[in-house]
Amino acid sequence: MKLPASSRQALVVTADEPSGGSLLLLERRGRFLPWRAVAGPTRVSLGRNGVAAAPRREEGDGKTPAGTYPLESAFGRAAQFPTRLPYLAVTRDHEAVDDPASRFYNRIVDRRDIARPDWKSSERMLRDDHLYDLGVVVGYNTAPAVPGKGSCIFLHIWKSPGAPTAGCIAMPRRDLERIVRRLEPAAKPVIVILPAPGPPRKAAP
Repeated sequence: MKLPASSRQALVVTADEPSGGSLLLLERRGRFLPWRAVAGPTRVSLGRNGVAAAPRREEGDGKTPAGTYPLESAFGRAAQFPTRLPYLAVTRDHEAVDDPASRFYNRIVDRRDIARPDWKSSERMLRDDHLYDLGVVVGYNTAPAVPGKGSCIFLHIWKSPGAPTAGCIAMPRRDLERIVRRLEPAAKPVIVILPAPGPPRKAAP
């Protein structure tokens, strides 16, 4: 596993079952100093159809994308939360657009700011089940977003232990709160998502 040279914080998620895995928060004090675990391991829930390499993902496939992605912003139900990340207090007007035909694909938007909404599918950010009471946006399929390659991957609160997600990374509320409090933009935090290791290869004859 190779972590970005510019980062000083990394969440490392390792799948160890079809829809679950463990998470470690690693930090280092400088670019050339060693990494150390500062939180975890924490159990996490992953996509209902496992972890897949990003190029193989499709919208709605129920898979968590493998790879390394930035963690740039947080969101939640509370008006404020003690985090250094840019924070969005979501309302009933905030939607995560997952319609590949929309110009707002893979973005969280405030419907009140959009004169002509062009999407037919989206996810309400203020959920009645409270899964999005706190979350972090994973910078997957951005800059630019490729239509149909998957959208709206978040860290969020899990429904229950072991309950799979639609592709996000979910965990207990207390563990997510601890992580969101600790992440800081200056450390250029990333998440590294690793698929479960395959069976060992047989030696060539």
